[in-house]
Amino acid sequence: MNGYVFVTGTGTPLADQTSGGNRAQIIPNAWNALTSRIRADHPDFPRLSFNKLRKTAINGIRDVSTGEIAGIFASHGQAVASDALIEVYTNRPWDKVFTACRSWGENLAVVFGQVAQPFERSKRKHKKSDKWESEMTKAVALRESGKTLKAISQEMGISIGMVRHYLEEATLHVVSNADAV
Repeated sequence: MNGYVFVTGTGTPLADQTSGGNRAQIIPNAWNALTSRIRADHPDFPRLSFNKLRKTAINGIRDVSTGEIAGIFASHGQAVASDALIEVYTNRPWDKVFTACRSWGENLAVVFGQVAQPFERSKRKHKKSDKWESEMTKAVALRESGKTLKAISQEMGISIGMVRHYLEEATLHVVSNADAV
């Protein structure tokens, strides 16, 4: 169990960072795809950023609850601005946040109930470039000839991490880091 509430079908956290340290784009991409589907039928539908969706959610929680609960929902830091010690002496009322989320969800059920699957899976498959395929093939051939990760890295002019990635993609499991040095 990884401790995340929202994960993809493969178990990857929706809010996880990418391997390059960037912010995950799974939710914003789903929002953009949904907006595009709506705009296909309703060209006047506004194309708003994902942050506007977040702001709308915070406003919705405030509408069904209080500013304090909306502040906790938004995770903007100190929920009660007038009391600097409230965070020290009490727990945040998460049960009230969850109650507000359920209440707002009931209000939205009418909207999402109109569409059988509002967030459909993408049919697009990412295709690896020809360069990527040829480099992977070369790395695999060098590994099968008995070369170490370091030797492959030096010969191909790529990082050891990239060599490892190519070999893992080709299902040649790298057991240890011993030959990487």
